[in-house]
Amino acid sequence: MDADKLKKLEEKLYNDTPLIGDRIRQQAAKELVQDRSLQAIESLTKALIFSTDKNFQNIVLGALRQIKIQEKELIDIVCKVWAESRDVELGKILKLKAWVASKPLTLRLLTALNLGWQGIIEEQKKEIVAPLLSFFNDQDSFIQQTAKQWCGNFTDPEIQEEVCRLASEENNPLALEVATRCHYLPTEPSQGALFCYFTQQWDQYQEVDPEYKLLEDIYYNAPEELKNRIDDHGKIYKRLEWVWMILGGKEGRRISDISLNQWQTIIDVLANGKHWETIWSLVSHTPIILIKPILKRLENNRWLPKDPDQKVKFAEFTKIVKTVKTKTPPQGKLVRCIHTLEGHTQGIESIEITPDSQILISAGDDLIRLWDVNTGKLINTLKGHLKGVTSLCLSGDGSTLASGSRDKTISVWRLPDGNLLANLSANVASVWSLAMTESANMIASASYQEIRLWQYPPGRLYKNLRGHQREVEKVVISKDGTLLVSAGGKNDNTVRVWSLPNGDHECTFNGHQDGIWDMAITPDNHTLVTASQDHTVKLWSLSDNTEITTLEDHQGKVWCLGITPDGNTLVTGSDDRTAKIWSISTRKLNHTLTGHQGAIFCLTISEDGQLLATGSKDHTVRLWSIKKGENVGILTGHKDSITTLKMTPDGQTLVTGSLDRTLKLWRWDLTRLCQIPIVAITPEDKQWIKNALESDVITLEEKHWLTLIDKVLNLES
Repeated sequence: MDADKLKKLEEKLYNDTPLIGDRIRQQAAKELVQDRSLQAIESLTKALIFSTDKNFQNIVLGALRQIKIQEKELIDIVCKVWAESRDVELGKILKLKAWVASKPLTLRLLTALNLGWQGIIEEQKKEIVAPLLSFFNDQDSFIQQTAKQWCGNFTDPEIQEEVCRLASEENNPLALEVATRCHYLPTEPSQGALFCYFTQQWDQYQEVDPEYKLLEDIYYNAPEELKNRIDDHGKIYKRLEWVWMILGGKEGRRISDISLNQWQTIIDVLANGKHWETIWSLVSHTPIILIKPILKRLENNRWLPKDPDQKVKFAEFTKIVKTVKTKTPPQGKLVRCIHTLEGHTQGIESIEITPDSQILISAGDDLIRLWDVNTGKLINTLKGHLKGVTSLCLSGDGSTLASGSRDKTISVWRLPDGNLLANLSANVASVWSLAMTESANMIASASYQEIRLWQYPPGRLYKNLRGHQREVEKVVISKDGTLLVSAGGKNDNTVRVWSLPNGDHECTFNGHQDGIWDMAITPDNHTLVTASQDHTVKLWSLSDNTEITTLEDHQGKVWCLGITPDGNTLVTGSDDRTAKIWSISTRKLNHTLTGHQGAIFCLTISEDGQLLATGSKDHTVRLWSIKKGENVGILTGHKDSITTLKMTPDGQTLVTGSLDRTLKLWRWDLTRLCQIPIVAITPEDKQWIKNALESDVITLEEKHWLTLIDKVLNLES
């Protein structure tokens, strides 16, 4: 039968014309019964569900009863319609004929449950478990109860183990309920350890994994979702099993690899579980920076070791720790150059550091180089620009990099592999500055007389922003991604504010008498600060688009500025060889920093807002305490002007770039040594500590921290 005739007959099955509708439906049904095609049987079965015509029902039911067990496709169609409708009459037919669908598995299982045929368990083995659990909430109470009964009577160890695997690895609550109620246990040791861990069978766990090795191996090779579940479970139940798993057993197989954040979590879990003895046993292994808060917790809970020797040791630790007055070690004069990076053929123009502090990205010619911050080794070289790269910007997660060049293009790269994702080549002149939203969905590029907005992906030019009369020296985007600000260079002298994502012009700030070289927006997005070659710094309100004030203390061009992360303090650097520290709220000058013998071209502020680094034409970098306005260190080694510098987000490393074509990585060893486990302190580190203690240039605070490290090392040995 052709498709058109089938369709017409199908329509007749639902005819409700008075007086003749019944006859039309019954005649159409008889013709479809004779056809016996898949479509015909499906149409008849669906029509049966909605019909109240007894004669019509008898015709269809009679046809369905004639289907033979060998006609699997017809049976599957009827089973499918029943599964979707759960029609009572169809259900009776399925039971009468003992029909079980051949496919798919879920339909086959449902029809097997309807029939009560358990042979499907032996047939499908462990593959049956997950779909069977899904019928625990079926609309049919008989299906529900049958599914639960079957799951509760598994005898095959392999199937029982699959229930346990679903419970532990895939976090299936129904599987967990069944496994717990029926006392199923995996036979494979690793699965057994994981299952006992998630079901709180701690005695059983100790039997399966007494050295915590099985759970450790699972955890450190697990996908992120499972790893997070293991962590959450250990934290909720405050279990030592989780602590020893993280540390690599009581032997501490992984102690040297545990991060500071992990140590803090471990101590929190132990304290919440009141495992004071264990906390004390770990004191001589944890990072030094945690010893003081650990001892304070023990003292607050009036805990003391029971062993006399341990009491003496506890008293010695307490005495030493009380000499340290600050919560964190100071970033002061104990800084050294750990790597000099060579390879660029021109002065360093721009640098970026990934949020995890692991990768440094640098531009100093037409190539972009990626370096390992810890080892100083070159990871990758990104080739694509034909002329010098002038600017870099990085997405909030560090996975997307944009680069602008004198070749009039912007390139977009994926990190860390360095694949070129897009090449945006519509600029009319060299690209001098780039800005990117946190999500990297919009990129702004600054060139001669214009800013261009690009949508990424797909890397499409979205809008040209015009209004500047000369070079646009810099663009910045607010943290919340709602504002773009552009600064004009010499003979333009204006600042323009644009709304995002539409790119509409909001306002123009006039007032500077020379080009603007640097600018920044406060974290609350309320205030814009601009630094100009007219020797002034201006503060502008982004709320009502007005000038707030002008800071006029500099005696030369102001090349750079920075705002502390809390938004309270402004730092500026100038041609007059000074840096100045200002209060943003009061607009008062707090400190003038002197000492450089040349113009200050660049500066950077640490994540905690305590330390300032300034780079100068005199080839040196100076470190300053922002709070006190005191010089705490001078870094020498570059052979030309310092052009750019940046601190890693973890606060451990300072990166400096120079016109001498090199980058240098400087590290505060005291900070590093206080943030790593005691066992990770090397013989070379110990010698450095000894030499530092003998130095006559360290501050009193640095000496206290060094003494604490030295004493802990001696006590432990």
